Amino acid sequence: MGDRNRPSYPLPRHCGISAWEVTVFLDRRSVRSLGLTGFHGVLGNWSSMLNADTDCPLKTKRIVVGQITICRGCCCGNTERGLPEVPVEWLKSEWRKRGLLKRVQLTISGCVGPCDVPNVVVITSSSGTEWIGNIVKFDQYRSLLEWAVRCRDAGKMLALPREFHECRISPFCS
Repeated sequence: MGDRNRPSYPLPRHCGISAWEVTVFLDRRSVRSLGLTGFHGVLGNWSSMLNADTDCPLKTKRIVVGQITICRGCCCGNTERGLPEVPVEWLKSEWRKRGLLKRVQLTISGCVGPCDVPNVVVITSSSGTEWIGNIVKFDQYRSLLEWAVRCRDAGKMLALPREFHECRISPFCS
């Protein structure tokens, strides 16, 4: 059986975790034996999301095509330090107006780095992560919004518009 805090079977790597990174995994029997069925705590009724699919043990009912994370940390959008503005309120308002939140998640984040590049945006989808920076013009944010609408309508993340090709960065390699 092995260590009771680790599953006795390998978890697939594409879930972002490995068996070594998992400390506790609850299956349906464990949930019932611990008296957690019908639990409606902070996570909501998560016990109903468990199913027999072993690709990714934890399930969500809210499937998105992608997530756009806008850095608004220590540097990005800090106009007091002479850096370009990040139009956070406009983005949040437009995302709501256009009904994007349930399909293309918008996250306004603290610092995501790298701090030597202003106004960083991280785009995440099932196919990977893209980083862009130096988003300094309002029209670039408008273009991101319009691209997000096209992604929602297509049901998948599309290629970034050409205007962002020069803005691509990788904080992980030089």
